[in-house]
Amino acid sequence: PLGVVGFCFGGNVAYTLATQSRVVVTAGFYPGGVGEVNNPEAPMHWTSDIHGHVLLLYGENDPLIPEAHRLATQAELQLQGISHEMVVYPQVGHGFFCDAR
Repeated sequence: PLGVVGFCFGGNVAYTLATQSRVVVTAGFYPGGVGEVNNPEAPMHWTSDIHGHVLLLYGENDPLIPEAHRLATQAELQLQGISHEMVVYPQVGHGFFCDAR
């Protein structure tokens, strides 16, 4: 079994890797592009293939990830019955986990 962690674009990649059968837990920090409903290449469209638990961490004021994308991703995870947790940190933007800011 494997776990995957990714930040920003890496969060997008981590969400995509969650569809692989050996991945049992995935954490995505501000995973941009996941919830782009109108983009057929957005990882949210492969949510049904996720096998393990997904943790997604967002900043409430992230200008790169609109609230609509977060909500679309959450709705798809719920629709597909995927074990998940989504945390939106208040009053922070993109890259909030970087301690050099």
